[in-house]
Amino acid sequence: ATNDVNVSGITGAVSVDGGKNVTVTDANGIVTLDNAKGNVTVTDATQTAAITINDGANVTVTTTATGTAAITVGAANNTATGDVVVTSNLNGADAAALTGGTITVTGGKTVNVTVNATSAETTDEGTISSTTQGAINVTADNTTTSVTVKQTASVTGSDAVTAVAGVNEVSTIKFVTLANTA
Repeated sequence: ATNDVNVSGITGAVSVDGGKNVTVTDANGIVTLDNAKGNVTVTDATQTAAITINDGANVTVTTTATGTAAITVGAANNTATGDVVVTSNLNGADAAALTGGTITVTGGKTVNVTVNATSAETTDEGTISSTTQGAINVTADNTTTSVTVKQTASVTGSDAVTAVAGVNEVSTIKFVTLANTA
């Protein structure tokens, strides 16, 4: 537990048991972290699989997802002792439906969960995209002092509209004979 662990650019599953400060960046598979003694940071710009973190001091998870994948921080008797921050960015694609994975946090001194959801409409093909946020479950323990959950407000989507070429305005003025009144 005296060594820091840094994992980056792995294309498969990542599993770490122990370590002091543990950092995982851009894993493209299942991430399972357990028994870290220091801070835990997971940054995944293309989250496609579940992320599970047990133990650790301060835990920070930042993901961008175009598919459904769960995030779990803490479990009974395996909770973070410090602050837990989870930021999930759900980026829906044009003419597609996206449902975010469930986010579950157990324990932590303070818990902050933010979900930013977007839906793209870039073509006028008649199909409206949708992004649905997954469930968020937070279970406090005896050390939890505050919980904050923020989600993007829901909006009604519409299909993209094909642009019409602009028309330049033309004004024609016709003068009649002008009289000199001087």
